[in-house]
Amino acid sequence: MATKSSFLDEELCCSVCYFKKHRNHRICPAEEAALYQKGELKTVLNPIKEKLERFTKVKQECEKTAEHIRNQAQHTERQVKAEFQKLHQFLRDEEEARLAALRKEEEQKSQKMKEKIETITRHVSTLSDKITAI
Repeated sequence: MATKSSFLDEELCCSVCYFKKHRNHRICPAEEAALYQKGELKTVLNPIKEKLERFTKVKQECEKTAEHIRNQAQHTERQVKAEFQKLHQFLRDEEEARLAALRKEEEQKSQKMKEKIETITRHVSTLSDKITAI
């Protein structure tokens, strides 16, 4: 038998214990006590279930937000990579154009120096011939 009392004893007891230890307590059959306890548990369990539902909804919202953050970061990463790719291509094109301009300038200056050297060589030759003649 189980007891159900204002003393909150709520222990199972046999008839011997009842007469010795639980004499002043109200007792009832174990099945009745179990039904009573189930009712009490349901009363306590309902707010916990509601809290679980709220936590589950909040967790789902957090997961959606986390997924959105991941998607947003991946999209931004693709944009950054595309922009840098454009910048790299621009820099490669700019490098190529500047190197071409440098080669052209070198060629022009080299040609002018070659012409000056040829002119000076002719003058040196002419002067050498004059000196030899004199």
